[in-house]
Amino acid sequence: STIFPSDLPAVGTATITQTVPLPSRQWNVRVDQNLRNYKDRVYVSWFRPSADSTVVSTRGALTYPYPTTNVFGRVSWTHAFSTSLLNEASFSVVRAGGYYPPAPGEAGNLPNVNITGISTGFNQAGYYRFQHNNYIMHEGVSWIHGSHQLKIGADIDRQQGYAVQSN
Repeated sequence: STIFPSDLPAVGTATITQTVPLPSRQWNVRVDQNLRNYKDRVYVSWFRPSADSTVVSTRGALTYPYPTTNVFGRVSWTHAFSTSLLNEASFSVVRAGGYYPPAPGEAGNLPNVNITGISTGFNQAGYYRFQHNNYIMHEGVSWIHGSHQLKIGADIDRQQGYAVQSN
């Protein structure tokens, strides 16, 4: 090959130990409120974790940041019509996303190398961005009569996902 000469002395074992920092942040807000003498209950929760991780490479120039940002939210309402009839309604959102930039400088022009018998090769990363959005609506009714219980309801789940990759 013109990239790697056939007389290249590539024999031996290389052990590369890497420690990856993972600075993260998260916060959560939750509100529970009972209303109308406990006939209604409102619940709101919002959770926001994010991380500024790093993906390391045996090729040092190809180590890159990999930040992620996520959102988990829920609003629900429960109403007791009587001691035997209960209605529940909720809306939830789950958003997970992240990206990494292209390899710096000329590192993006390095060849991809894969060696048979080795689980990882040496690959450079191009720009990559992903986002997954899930929206869930729930409505349900519970009815108790004697020793019987009937639950009926519906869930509507809208899922979106996309990824943009350049290499």
